[in-house]
Amino acid sequence: MTGYSEQEIKQRVNELGREQTWHHKIELPYGMVTTNKEQVTQGKNTIKWSRVKEYIDIINLKGKRVLDVGCGEGFFSLKLATMGAMEVVAVDADELRIKKAKYVAEILETSNIDYKVANIFDIQMKNSGHFDFALCMGFLHRIPYPYEAIQKLREGNFDSPIMKYCGGKSKDSNQYSGLYWLPSTQCVLDILKDLGFRHNLVIDNSPWRRAIIISSRFDNPIFKKRNIIKISKLSLSQKVTKAYLTSICKILKNKSIKWF
Repeated sequence: MTGYSEQEIKQRVNELGREQTWHHKIELPYGMVTTNKEQVTQGKNTIKWSRVKEYIDIINLKGKRVLDVGCGEGFFSLKLATMGAMEVVAVDADELRIKKAKYVAEILETSNIDYKVANIFDIQMKNSGHFDFALCMGFLHRIPYPYEAIQKLREGNFDSPIMKYCGGKSKDSNQYSGLYWLPSTQCVLDILKDLGFRHNLVIDNSPWRRAIIISSRFDNPIFKKRNIIKISKLSLSQKVTKAYLTSICKILKNKSIKWF
């Protein structure tokens, strides 16, 4: 059990939230959470985790050294650490997010995560050793050089699949949340294959344009699964309705129409 009182944790979480709004919803002692914002869209951390957990279970992280690229406030690092990883090295270019991540790990008494203020192109990352698995959630579209980033990951000599996540826009004003790219799934697959990642599994949620790609240079039982394309009638209906209403609004405002 944590050595901090409920009031101490609440006060510190609020202080950190005033420095920078909490993005990840993380469960804390005494039934508290870092943020009470609803987790209903595909860009939220708990929704992302619900989509990838079963596949990470298959990969099996027990005893492995794991890299969490663009770790943010550490939600995914904590999940990986509890799945048996020997060590999780979690990096993010945002110093305030790493500050929050370290505090959460401290009060949760998690000792197998090494948080670093860094980015994939830093020299210190080149000397960070061998990793068995890397997780990159909401990452590729927020960096100016996605091809070079994947190339850097390849230099890590990964034995297990690398997971990539392509998400949407961020609503906050954080300087590290800029949207550089929205590559198509095929675009990312082409880059991966060009860099030697021949084994790929696509988990797609078409209406949301938030595909997950599990990729590796080495075969793994997970690649026996067929690509999964999920698109419900309700989701498609919602997309069509939104496009229709948007077009009507543009007509009323005398703007040009661009159909989806």
